[in-house]
Amino acid sequence: MKNFHEARVKDESKVVVWGTEAQKREFRHVKDRGDTCIYRMENMTQLILKICKYRHK
Repeated sequence: MKNFHEARVKDESKVVVWGTEAQKREFRHVKDRGDTCIYRMENMTQLILKICKYRHK
């Protein structure tokens, strides 16, 4: 991200991207993040309800 920002600030037409070639997903889309939040909330809610029912038996 830093390389892209610096290229934009300097009005450069190229950006040098380097790394280890290991796959890594650094850019996340809003929909992906939203889906993850909803999934976690739904699953945590079920887990919490199971724990509460277990404790109140």
